[in-house]
Amino acid sequence: MQSEPHITYNSRLGFECIMLLVLLGGVIFIFIELSLQSYTVYAYAYHPYYLPYLPTTLLPTSFPVTNSIAPTLQLPTAALTFPPVTSPPAIILTMIPSHIPTLTSTPTAPIITTLLLQTLAIGKKHTCALQVDQTVYCVGNGLDGQLANGLFSNMIVPVKAIVSENISEITAGEFFTCFLTQNSSTLCSGNSDMYQLGTNSTNASNVPLFVISDVNTISSGDGGTCIVTNMGAVKCWGKNTEGELGTGTITNVVVPTVVTGFETFGAMRVSIGFSHGCVLDIGGVIHCSGRGVDGQLGDGLQTPSTIPVQAYGLTNQVDVQCGSYHTCSIANDGLVRCWGSGANGQLGTGDVLVRTVPAEFALFSFHVQYMSSGDGSTCALLFTLSKIECVGKNVAGQHGTNSTHIVSTTFDTFGVFEDYIFMQNKYERVCGMRPTGEVFCAGTNDDGQLGDGNMPNNAHIPIMMQFFPATVAPTL
Repeated sequence: MQSEPHITYNSRLGFECIMLLVLLGGVIFIFIELSLQSYTVYAYAYHPYYLPYLPTTLLPTSFPVTNSIAPTLQLPTAALTFPPVTSPPAIILTMIPSHIPTLTSTPTAPIITTLLLQTLAIGKKHTCALQVDQTVYCVGNGLDGQLANGLFSNMIVPVKAIVSENISEITAGEFFTCFLTQNSSTLCSGNSDMYQLGTNSTNASNVPLFVISDVNTISSGDGGTCIVTNMGAVKCWGKNTEGELGTGTITNVVVPTVVTGFETFGAMRVSIGFSHGCVLDIGGVIHCSGRGVDGQLGDGLQTPSTIPVQAYGLTNQVDVQCGSYHTCSIANDGLVRCWGSGANGQLGTGDVLVRTVPAEFALFSFHVQYMSSGDGSTCALLFTLSKIECVGKNVAGQHGTNSTHIVSTTFDTFGVFEDYIFMQNKYERVCGMRPTGEVFCAGTNDDGQLGDGNMPNNAHIPIMMQFFPATVAPTL
């Protein structure tokens, strides 16, 4: 196992302390190693949504930090949970007593997590990844321009997306990709036959086109995309054939349009699946719209709705993820609940039944730091073990166990590593990111979307993506 990254602060006093004030609906782990000479601080903000808010101004100037991301250092101990809030998250790090930290040793690699890779997005037959220098590389199917490299062609070697601004977040749908810039603008490229690019045109584009500004976070489903504005309004565009965008109709949405009930404020996160979508409001309550025949709206019924309806009995939620025909959420205590189709065992209830209201995901014995609902499958990144566990459909071997199955009511452990810090599960593909910045993926690879140059062979065990230009973490 890789050695833990760390910073050592010089201290003339023996047992000093560090204070972490957190105003967010998430979970932070801290660990302080004390000695008579020095102490080492480990801290990790587990929810990716909060990474952009981590401060850098109070960190040593010599410490390598990019894109306002504080060191995502990891050594889990006891959890502290915090209720959702009505304003953007904020974190303040204060040293007591106040002094300027000085570096007293050179840590062994890895120096800092996410130095090489910040996040990734999975489309149906392509994959894109965001590096910490805010550049994006994509690989796989590019026939609709979704690789954003100026071409309409497939690539088995990752290519750099042509974006004129630094990128802070990426998301992918079936055959399109959207980018959130550091200036809070959204750009999209790829297929637009159902207005996926949000430009009031059905013409595909192989370079990113401007869609909307004032964006805080973004999510793309199979054919639609929704954003939450900086004030908390929700706007969506694209495929809406079952009312999944929550605009009150079942017609495709040609430009960003407000979601009923969230016209001006009130939302924290949004997630779009194959034919339904959900909004997490600032009070920790979830509202869903779209196809409801499988119970995926969570309102106790099996009927569709073109406007968001409240999922039954949920409070204090901090994340929501829409899969193909099911939905899962995480509460601020780290517990997962799922609802909708359980045909492949994806709800984690130990059976294959439909659940029309949220049910406790009983299979995971540890609290969850992040989870992702895919095509008939649910995967979670566990708090204490930092490993990925999946349940449900595994027809392409995406669970990484060197086997395949259609139905599973018991969990599979993804690969052999137990130090993942981020994961994605979508379109019969699962990818996990390790502290070193390496990405391991399993599942479909018919167009080279796993980035290993080995198309068209699916991977039944996780393989490392040969995804990025050689990047060496700076030496302190």
